[in-house]
This record gives sequence, C-alpha cells and structure tokens, in this order.
Amino acid sequence: MDLRALFIGLSTVFAWTPATILVVLGLFGLISAFVNISEVPLQLTLSLMFVGLGGLTGYVGISAVCWGIKLKPNLILACLIIGVLTLLFVIVMGATSQNKILHIGLNFEDMYLFISPLIFTFMHICLYIYSNHLKMTD
Repeated sequence: MDLRALFIGLSTVFAWTPATILVVLGLFGLISAFVNISEVPLQLTLSLMFVGLGGLTGYVGISAVCWGIKLKPNLILACLIIGVLTLLFVIVMGATSQNKILHIGLNFEDMYLFISPLIFTFMHICLYIYSNHLKMTD
C-alpha cells in the first residue's frame, strides 16, 4: 500500500473533514463581522475577520492537499501556514476563555475539531519543507 495515499486518506478524515465544519463557523464569524462592523468593538471585528479569512485560507490549503487541487506549491504552503497560525490563535483563545460556550477543552469533540487538523496540517507543512529541501540538495 502506498504510504502517501494512506497519509492523504487519514488527512482527509482527521484534517479536512473537521476543517469543513470549522470553515462554516469561520464564515459565519466573517459575515457577522462585516454586518456588525459599526456596532461591536474594533478589536472583536478585526479578530473575527482574521479568524474567518485565515480559516478560509487554511481550508483552501488543506483542500488542495487532500483533493489534489492544482495550485502552486508555494501557495499551498502559504495557505497551510496561515491556516495553522489561525487555528493556533483559535485554540489559545478558546483554551483561555472563561465562557463555557467558547471554551476549548480536552474532550473528544474539541480534540477532533481543533487538534487533529492542527497536527495533520503541521505534518504536511513539515513534509513539504523536507521534500523541497531534498530537491534543493540534489
């Protein structure tokens, strides 16, 4: 069995599927930031825009990896890095939140939705950097 195909399959289950759920939530945040731009504090509006756009960018990157969408390799790498940074921001904000609805804990749902896409996307970034390093040394 091809290990690359196995890794892509696992990435689809453990990174792309939860990212699909998260991108829908991120789009709701992005839309609400634009709709309520004059009614909420600027910091909240900017953070909602950052999370929405960063999540959408990361979703494009992980979709390109999992489904073979033809994008430039450097663009895929940039999308994955932006997605990881956005997900790290969301995890830190959720883990330190005092609000019960926004809190991200160590239960199964939170681990599947937030931690598994982070781990698999980070592994794809490392593999991309490693494979490009091998190409440069040949």
